[in-house]
Amino acid sequence: MSLMSHFRRLMAGARALVRPQRDERDLDDEIRAYLDASVAAHLERGMTPAAAERAARLSLGSVTSLKEDVRAVG
Repeated sequence: MSLMSHFRRLMAGARALVRPQRDERDLDDEIRAYLDASVAAHLERGMTPAAAERAARLSLGSVTSLKEDVRAVG
């Protein structure tokens, strides 16, 4: 195996170690963006900030369950 092949395998392994953390961060960012948009929509309808936050979280459901569903899909 050539030096370049070894380097590529090493880099692929390094990416595999970092990717789960990046994927988790991306998923957290997507969930936060959804919640922010949902809160904004509720605020536009005249809800108080506290009520808008609560309504957004209720419509999303369990964040842990949502993350597990996303991971299951792959």
